[in-house]
Amino acid sequence: MSNLIHIISIIASVISIIVSVLLYFGITRYIKLYMSKSTNSYIEKYKNLPFKSDKRTIIVLSIENETDINNIVPTINSLLDQTVRVNQIFLVLPCYTSCNVPENLTQVLTIIKPGKQYNKYHDIVTILQREKEKDTIIIKVSKRIIYGKEFIEDLILNTESTPNSIIKDESNSFIVLTPELIILDDNLEFKNFIDEIKNISYSENYKY
Repeated sequence: MSNLIHIISIIASVISIIVSVLLYFGITRYIKLYMSKSTNSYIEKYKNLPFKSDKRTIIVLSIENETDINNIVPTINSLLDQTVRVNQIFLVLPCYTSCNVPENLTQVLTIIKPGKQYNKYHDIVTILQREKEKDTIIIKVSKRIIYGKEFIEDLILNTESTPNSIIKDESNSFIVLTPELIILDDNLEFKNFIDEIKNISYSENYKY
């Protein structure tokens, strides 16, 4: 009997360690977000989150076709399942086709269909037509990525500690900048950045 109790105790300890590791690396959160089909519960929680910065902060996500809409729910939910919120989340549609965005997504996303297709950084240039404040923090994210729980808060802290810097991660899953750091040409196409890009390592984001 004592041996059985000892074995059960060992198994329980192993399971506890495995669960702790999964929680530490965000794997259980990843699985939950990956399996999620609805944004409703995440939207309700997101509305109660505090803002982190006094500066206007926005997130920009773009898609290439209507099929992408069905695959962005885990990404959107990971951006809602955060420690802080932003002022606005934009979804930039392709300008050459019409996309039907589900109503539940329009509750939290501002949908933009640009008048033209820009050559480079299409989504950022599109947003610049709307965002006139030079110190607005723009966080450009990518589809098919589940972002870490403290992703937005970490980026805002990083941006405010290194002002006038363009920040991106080594896997190109995001880039953070302000309008004043972008140079456009006479046709409003992207020309260059004012400063060099600062690459950082951020290991809490996972592709799916």
